[in-house]
Amino acid sequence: MLCCAVSALSAQTSGEAQPAEAAPMPSALVSAFAGDWFSFDPASSQGGATCSVSLQTAIGSGEATAEATGCAAPLDTVTAWRIEDGQIRLAASAGDVVSLGGTQFRISGAFADGDRTLILERAAGGGDTAAIREAVGEYRCLFFGFTSECAEEDDLRQPVFDANGQARIETVVNLNARSQPRGDASVSGVIPTGSTVVVDECLTATDGLWCRANFGDQDAWFRRTALREGTWPILTFRAAPPA
Repeated sequence: MLCCAVSALSAQTSGEAQPAEAAPMPSALVSAFAGDWFSFDPASSQGGATCSVSLQTAIGSGEATAEATGCAAPLDTVTAWRIEDGQIRLAASAGDVVSLGGTQFRISGAFADGDRTLILERAAGGGDTAAIREAVGEYRCLFFGFTSECAEEDDLRQPVFDANGQARIETVVNLNARSQPRGDASVSGVIPTGSTVVVDECLTATDGLWCRANFGDQDAWFRRTALREGTWPILTFRAAPPA
């Protein structure tokens, strides 16, 4: 998926496509995406530290330097970054590590060495993070779907993955399936309330848990925490019992 913010900024800074491997990165893009990014998912961290990736602002060729701190492999090998084909590409000496798209507040994408996914965010999160935090703090509750009842502790447990790397979730609302684990990503469909979905990856972000299901050649991402009518924090799915 092309990065919406990167694509939009590219249109402002250049009237025609430039070969990424030869042209310097436009200064507007460097300013927008440089700085510190964080992964709040435990699988991305090493030694209990929060994984952070610093993208430097030096411009000269088609790349700038990058540094990963407290990150697990292969993210710990990252030494450079560039913008190519509308995506942020983090690279090591051996080649690209991960390609990411999104906004100046949150980017996500797949690692080059497999089908794992990475979410990087600014320290304060991105998208709906602040609104969800404020709503949960005000109501001291995650409402169970569209009901007036708070979700119980059992509803909030993490999905359990089996030996095949799969887990099951049950939707408690009509749930949007998105192309990436970001609130700004395109919606590819809606899963009806009460559906059981087999997922193969779950990631923790500042706006809660996201889980991925595969439908043929298409991935679908589901967010467990959302705002109903922009006000009430709700639980959208819960872990289902193993098959």
